Amino acid sequence: MRRNVWVTGRRTSVSLETAVWDALVEICEREGHGMDALCSMVDQRRQRASLASSLRIFVLGYFRAIADRLTRRARRRRDPADEAPLLATVLARLSGRRGAGAGGRGPRGKRAG
Repeated sequence: MRRNVWVTGRRTSVSLETAVWDALVEICEREGHGMDALCSMVDQRRQRASLASSLRIFVLGYFRAIADRLTRRARRRRDPADEAPLLATVLARLSGRRGAGAGGRGPRGKRAG
């Protein structure tokens, strides 16, 4: 899916998978930033990778940081239910809801399924 964003004062078009756009929208909501501001922050810190690749890497890093934080909290509480493997859950979402984004949401944040 291709969208236009303003990045560091210039309009540009970025092509990303729907799930990546959905994740970026969720991050914007969590962090209280607009899409243009978030894309600009990533653009200013990227090195040689394209903006699209940098945004994908950013999304992965953001949610890995959340997972790491939750894992550390679960270990402190010693709650084994919080440390249950997520692989099967994530793979089921990937194969069962083609195109669905993070949290089972499809395009534009609507619930999938």
